[in-house]
Amino acid sequence: VIVAGIGHHPSDFRITQLLSDGTEDSSFGSSGHVEINLPSVLGISNFNLTDMARTNNQETIITGYNLGSIGGDGVLAKLDANGNLDSTFANGVGALTLRSFAPFTGQGHIIPYALAVDANNHILVATRCLYGTLVARFTPSGTLDNSFANNGVLAVSYPLGGQFPHMPVSLEIDPLGII
Repeated sequence: VIVAGIGHHPSDFRITQLLSDGTEDSSFGSSGHVEINLPSVLGISNFNLTDMARTNNQETIITGYNLGSIGGDGVLAKLDANGNLDSTFANGVGALTLRSFAPFTGQGHIIPYALAVDANNHILVATRCLYGTLVARFTPSGTLDNSFANNGVLAVSYPLGGQFPHMPVSLEIDPLGII
């Protein structure tokens, strides 16, 4: 069981890992807790956590966003089974911004609200964009999976209209791998 929320500083996020009996797992982080400041890792101004998921290897995937001068930019991070930023993810950084990938360049707001991990530990993230949703699939090492949709990103369009941009609220993968 993992629980996440805001840490001691508003830009930090804190994860607590619990054992099946509800006690803190002392093998995870420091006495069952990890607190990470992604703005200092990525050079961004803030971080807002929106979702998390687990891989088959007990790694934790985190998504959220940074609100900056050019709008929202999605953030994706991977923690190893001990709660450290995963050095095998995003060229050794353990975290990345979505706007750094070509399909997301030029999008006004890239705010991920939902993520899921498939049986092969590929990471799927659903982001809000103008008049629709972008669903991207990343490899376990943090690169776009070009075998998915259009160079790793699927645009789900909605008819124009309505007062608010469309926002994904859930992303699920069934046992057959259907998204």
